[in-house]
Amino acid sequence: MIKILIVILISVLGIVRWFIARNNNKSSNFLLVSLFIQTLPFGYGKAIYTFLLGLLVDDEKQVLLGAFGNSIRIELGLVFFIFLLSVGFSKLKNNRMINKDNRWFYVILIYSLITFLNPSSVYPLSFLPLISMLLQLLIVLRLLEANVSRVEILEGIFDGLKIITIIQFSLTMLYPVLDIEAVAILFRGEDALEWAQRRQITSAIGTFGHPGTLALFCLVMAIFFLSCQLNKFRSRIASYLIILNLFVIFFTFSRTTYVCTLGILLLIFLVKIYKKGLFSFKNIFTFLVLFVFAGFILYLTPIGDLFIKSDANDQLENRLAHWVLGYQIWVSSPILGVGLNSHVYYMINEMNIRIDSPVITFLTRSPIHNIHMIVLAETGIIGFAIWLYYYTSRIASYSKHCSSSNRVDNIFNLTFVGILSSFFLYGFFGWSPFRVETLMLGIFLGFFARMPLNKY
Repeated sequence: MIKILIVILISVLGIVRWFIARNNNKSSNFLLVSLFIQTLPFGYGKAIYTFLLGLLVDDEKQVLLGAFGNSIRIELGLVFFIFLLSVGFSKLKNNRMINKDNRWFYVILIYSLITFLNPSSVYPLSFLPLISMLLQLLIVLRLLEANVSRVEILEGIFDGLKIITIIQFSLTMLYPVLDIEAVAILFRGEDALEWAQRRQITSAIGTFGHPGTLALFCLVMAIFFLSCQLNKFRSRIASYLIILNLFVIFFTFSRTTYVCTLGILLLIFLVKIYKKGLFSFKNIFTFLVLFVFAGFILYLTPIGDLFIKSDANDQLENRLAHWVLGYQIWVSSPILGVGLNSHVYYMINEMNIRIDSPVITFLTRSPIHNIHMIVLAETGIIGFAIWLYYYTSRIASYSKHCSSSNRVDNIFNLTFVGILSSFFLYGFFGWSPFRVETLMLGIFLGFFARMPLNKY
C-alpha cells in the first residue's frame, strides 16, 4: 500500500511541476520524461491476468514461469501514454511502430511465435508477460521520440535519475546505516528484509526487494551520470550523483556489482578518452592491465574479506549448480529451447528433482542466476547466437560513435555501451538485468542511442 501511495505522490508532484512550468511559459516537456523515469524503480503495474494463479509448490511458493514473471500487467507506462495523449502529445512519426528501427523487437516477436508453436515449449503462452511489458514501453518511447526534443529527453532523464538517486541514498542512510528496519519493509515487505539480512553484513535494498537489484540499478545511473560528466553536461551535479550512487552500491555489499562497477566505469573512461571502438587492441590491453591492478588493490582492502571470508564459496557453488540446471534444460531442446520465460516452470514440472534440501529447493524454484544461460535454455542455440550477436554488434558499433560534435548523442551512445557491458558482465552471476525495473531503465536509456550521428 505504501508503494502505491508513494507512486501516486510522485505522479501528482510531477504533474504539478509540469503544469506550473508550462503556465509560466518555461521548458516543461522534460518534466514529463522525468516523471516517467521516477516511477521505474517501484516496478509498479496492475496484473490483469496471472498464469498459474494459486498454484503452489511445496505448499508455500507460487510456481513461476520464468524471470519475467507470470502476469500480463497494465504497466505505468501505458497510463503515462494515455496521459500524454490527453494533454496533446499526439504526433507520431509515420510507420515508426512498424519500421526497421524496431527490428530487435520483431526478433522477440518471432521467438514468441516459436514459443507458441514449438512442441518442446513447456508453456506455450509463457512469452506474454514479456511481450506485454515491452510493447507498452515501446509505444511510450515512440510517442516521446516524436513529441519531445532529444535535448529535453536528456534533461528529463537527468532530472528523473537525480531524484531517484536522492531517494535511494536517503533510504540507504535510514537503512542499513541508521538501522531503521521499518524503512526496509516499506516497499517490498518482510521478504526484502530477509534478503537484506541474508548474510552477516546487513545490506541496503532501497525501494527494491533485493540488494543486487538496487546495486545494478544504481550502477546504470552511475553510468549515465559519468557519461554526462565526461561530456560536460551538468558536470558538477553529475559528479556528486556518481558519488551518491557509489555510496549506495557499497552498502548493498553486492560482490558482482563491485566487480562490474570497477570494470564498467573504467571501460567508459577508456572509450571516451581513446575515441575508438571498445574492441580495439589499445582499449582491451589498457583495460585488462588497469582492471587487474585495481582489483588487486581492492583485494588488499577490507572489501577483500567479502570475497574470501564470507559465503562467497557457497554462492559460487550455488551458481555453478544453477548453470548445470540450465545446461540440462538446453540439452532437452538444443535448437529452439523450451520457450521464452518458461525455464523455472520447466525445472519444477519436467526435471522431477526431489531432493530434500533448502538449497536445491531454492535453485529449482528461482530464475537461473545467469541471464546468458537463461537465454540458451529458453531460446536454444539459435536464440543464443542472436543474443551474442546483438551484444557484440551493438557494443562494437556504438562505442565508435561516442566522440562526435553532438554532445547529446555522445551521452546516449556512451551510456548504451556502458549498460550493455554491465548487463553482459553482471548477467554471468545474476538475473537482475531481467528484473522489470532494471530492464525498463536499460531499454529506456538505450533507446535514444543512435548511429550514424547527425547534427540537430
